[in-house]
Parts: sequence; structure tokens; C-alpha cells
Amino acid sequence: MLVILAGLFCLLAEGRSFWLTFGPGAWGPRFACSESHFDCGEIATDQEVKHDFVVTNTGWQPLHIAKALADCKACLSVESSREYVAPDETSVIKVALHGKALEAGQPFKRKILIVTNDPKSPKVILYVHGNVL
Repeated sequence: MLVILAGLFCLLAEGRSFWLTFGPGAWGPRFACSESHFDCGEIATDQEVKHDFVVTNTGWQPLHIAKALADCKACLSVESSREYVAPDETSVIKVALHGKALEAGQPFKRKILIVTNDPKSPKVILYVHGNVL
């Protein structure tokens, strides 16, 4: 009887075990990013720095990356390589930082808002920071 009950609470699929959870979004999409912060280090005002944030859908349903918005449109360009990400697939959030739009001699920290259909993380903030020479 104990084995049957244990089987009800654990599902083994594709070599991964998932504990059965109840509630909204239990089997929905899941946003997972390779990192939440990118340190540009020291950059010159005439420099452009590019970086890719790798996003993986670790859920069971397609992940919709609805928006990728920078808090400073003059200093950051943001673009998602894919609007929909299938389970176990990846996408890239491409970021370009424009040093000319930043104040020289000052540290900076910029935010990127990612809006998704992940019920547990509908809004995710990624950061780009460093110092301008």
C-alpha cells in the first residue's frame, strides 16, 4: 500500500523525477535563465558591450516570452531570439549596452524586464552592471 501511495506522489518521466504538486501551473512552462546578473566590468563611453542571457524552458508546456524591456532604451537594446520556447529547449535574450548613453566616471546598474507565461515567475528581472570610464 505504501508503494502505491508513493507512486501517486512521484512521476518519473524522461529520466527526470518530478514531485506532483497541486495548484495552478503545476505542469505549466518554467522560465530558467543561465544567470540573472551580467557584470560588464569597466567600459569606455564609446564602447558597445554585447551579452546573451540563455533561457531554458524547464516546464511541461511552451514558454511564451511576451516582452523583453530595458529600463533605459538609450543605453540598452534587448531582443529575444524566440517568442515561444518548447519544453527543454532554449532561447537567447540578446543585450547590447551602449556606453555613449551612460555617464562617464560612474557605476551603472540597468534592469531588463522579461514577461512570460510562467505562472510561478510571470515577471523576471535581469541586470547588467559595471563602471563607465
